[in-house]
Amino acid sequence: ELEQRLHLVGVSAVATVGVDLNACSLEILEKIPGLAKLGPKLIKARPWKQRADLLKIPGLGPDTFQNCAAFCRIHEGM
Repeated sequence: ELEQRLHLVGVSAVATVGVDLNACSLEILEKIPGLAKLGPKLIKARPWKQRADLLKIPGLGPDTFQNCAAFCRIHEGM
Protein backbone atom coordinates (compact mmCIF):
# COMPACT_ATOMS: atom_id res chain seq x y z
CA GLU A 1 0.00 0.00 0.00
CA LEU A 2 2.87 2.37 0.81
CA GLU A 3 4.46 1.79 -2.59
CA GLN A 4 1.18 2.50 -4.35
CA ARG A 5 0.65 5.73 -2.41
CA LEU A 6 4.21 6.84 -3.10
CA HIS A 7 3.65 6.23 -6.81
CA LEU A 8 0.46 8.30 -6.74
CA VAL A 9 2.23 11.17 -4.96
CA GLY A 10 4.92 11.11 -7.66
CA VAL A 11 2.35 11.16 -10.45
CA SER A 12 0.51 14.00 -8.74
CA ALA A 13 3.72 16.03 -8.40
CA VAL A 14 4.56 15.50 -12.07
CA ALA A 15 1.04 16.57 -13.07
CA THR A 16 1.24 19.68 -10.89
CA VAL A 17 4.74 20.95 -11.63
CA GLY A 18 5.95 19.10 -14.72
CA VAL A 19 9.46 17.76 -15.23
CA ASP A 20 12.60 19.05 -16.91
CA LEU A 21 13.34 16.58 -19.71
CA ASN A 22 17.05 17.39 -19.60
CA ALA A 23 17.47 16.80 -15.86
CA CYS A 24 14.95 14.29 -14.54
CA SER A 25 15.61 10.64 -13.81
CA LEU A 26 14.18 7.66 -15.66
CA GLU A 27 11.90 6.96 -12.69
CA ILE A 28 10.38 10.44 -12.96
CA LEU A 29 10.00 10.20 -16.76
CA GLU A 30 8.00 7.01 -16.27
CA LYS A 31 5.39 8.99 -14.31
CA ILE A 32 4.56 11.24 -17.29
CA PRO A 33 1.40 10.05 -19.07
CA GLY A 34 2.31 8.22 -22.28
CA LEU A 35 6.06 8.12 -21.63
CA ALA A 36 6.37 5.15 -19.27
CA LYS A 37 8.02 2.89 -21.86
CA LEU A 38 9.84 5.62 -23.77
CA GLY A 39 11.97 6.89 -20.88
CA PRO A 40 15.26 5.29 -22.02
CA LYS A 41 14.84 6.73 -25.53
CA LEU A 42 14.16 10.19 -24.10
CA ILE A 43 17.25 10.10 -21.92
CA LYS A 44 19.39 8.92 -24.83
CA ALA A 45 18.14 11.82 -27.00
CA ARG A 46 19.25 14.52 -24.52
CA PRO A 47 19.80 17.45 -24.62
CA TRP A 48 16.34 18.67 -25.57
CA LYS A 49 15.85 22.13 -27.05
CA GLN A 50 12.05 22.21 -27.44
CA ARG A 51 9.07 19.99 -26.70
CA ALA A 52 8.23 19.60 -30.38
CA ASP A 53 11.42 17.51 -30.72
CA LEU A 54 9.61 14.74 -28.82
CA LEU A 55 7.83 13.93 -32.08
CA LYS A 56 11.17 12.68 -33.48
CA ILE A 57 11.21 9.79 -30.99
CA PRO A 58 10.12 6.49 -32.58
CA GLY A 59 6.93 5.31 -30.91
CA LEU A 60 5.83 8.77 -29.81
CA GLY A 61 3.11 10.00 -32.15
CA PRO A 62 0.89 13.08 -32.17
CA ASP A 63 -1.67 11.63 -29.74
CA THR A 64 0.97 10.71 -27.16
CA PHE A 65 2.57 14.11 -27.65
CA GLN A 66 -0.73 15.81 -26.84
CA ASN A 67 -1.03 13.73 -23.66
CA CYS A 68 2.49 14.35 -22.38
CA ALA A 69 3.63 17.76 -23.66
CA ALA A 70 1.94 19.76 -20.90
CA PHE A 71 3.96 17.88 -18.27
CA CYS A 72 7.31 18.33 -20.03
CA ARG A 73 9.54 21.31 -19.33
CA ILE A 74 12.84 22.22 -20.91
CA HIS A 75 14.89 24.53 -18.74
CA GLU A 76 16.38 27.32 -20.85
CA GLY A 77 14.92 25.69 -23.96
CA MET A 78 13.05 27.40 -26.74
